[in-house]
Amino acid sequence: MDEVCDVIVNINLSNPSFQCDFITFLRNNNSAKQRMLAKTLDKDTKDSPLEICSYVGISELTKWCLDNEADGYSHINYMKHPLYIACIHHHPDIVIILLSHKNKVYDKSEFYCKRLHQACASGKKNIVMQLLMETVDINIRYNTQDSTPLFVACERGHIEIVSVLLENKAGEIDINQHSSSLESPLYIVCKKGHTAIVSLLLNHVADEVDVNKLTYEGESPFHAASEGGYTDIVDLLLAHAPKSKDLKPN
Repeated sequence: MDEVCDVIVNINLSNPSFQCDFITFLRNNNSAKQRMLAKTLDKDTKDSPLEICSYVGISELTKWCLDNEADGYSHINYMKHPLYIACIHHHPDIVIILLSHKNKVYDKSEFYCKRLHQACASGKKNIVMQLLMETVDINIRYNTQDSTPLFVACERGHIEIVSVLLENKAGEIDINQHSSSLESPLYIVCKKGHTAIVSLLLNHVADEVDVNKLTYEGESPFHAASEGGYTDIVDLLLAHAPKSKDLKPN
């Protein structure tokens, strides 16, 4: 079992029948041997079976690893954690298994927040919804832009993710939380021309969006939409502008 990667990445495991036979073979071993196998590291990569399963996306084998006390959580490097691996390789079923397992050891909110940020950036709705069930700070700023999950979802035009965040964290989310360059979610969607997301943000009743919020360069959402030639967005902003103050066109 030194070549753990070769065994788990074996193309035959993509065949349900072969996979079933393989897992049955593993389970037919006595408990002590199963635990030993589940903790065996690959000779070359030093990856654990649980890490490799999270990369490949084999649900039943992941469950077997967890049932047999597989060690995939002790790395200082978070990029070696099974949950991180499953998230970046877009395996929502593995994410659910890892989060729901009785022996899960992810007890730091920051770890979940980083995974949420990545899932929002990638547009993975199922993973986002699962992570929102954990203890997360929805307004935490992360990555080189120092931006929130809402901001990255807006920037990349993931309307389903924006909708999920606004609906599930309505009482917590700060819709005006800006990035390091003072760009707000509304500003970035106006700049990118994401009309449908602009409408979502403007109509979010739980937290009033600031249509006049300026960036570090002194630009407003209205300026960004005007400069980009997005007339539909300009019309939305004009229609939504608070009567008590003028819309700042820069």
